[in-house]
Amino acid sequence: MKLRHAKIKNFRLLADVQLALEDLTTVVVGRNNSGKTSLSEIIRRLLAEGSAAFQLEDFSSACYDRFCTRVCKNIPVNPCYDFRESHRKGRP
Repeated sequence: MKLRHAKIKNFRLLADVQLALEDLTTVVVGRNNSGKTSLSEIIRRLLAEGSAAFQLEDFSSACYDRFCTRVCKNIPVNPCYDFRESHRKGRP
């Protein structure tokens, strides 16, 4: 599987991020505390076997108030992610 595009919302430092991934190599560069580790962590979790588990600390501070309101009302909340792949297994 080859990822072509990543869209991540409300995961740690990533309030609303879209990335276009290159065919061969994509390099992620940024200042300290800019979200590089958050990006690699969500990709690692979502590509690992089994279902991804999230904790309160995984939600971005940008959505904290909305999150607390939804939790108080017993409405499920999950980080939003959208990964698109260019090649499926066995297909070019």
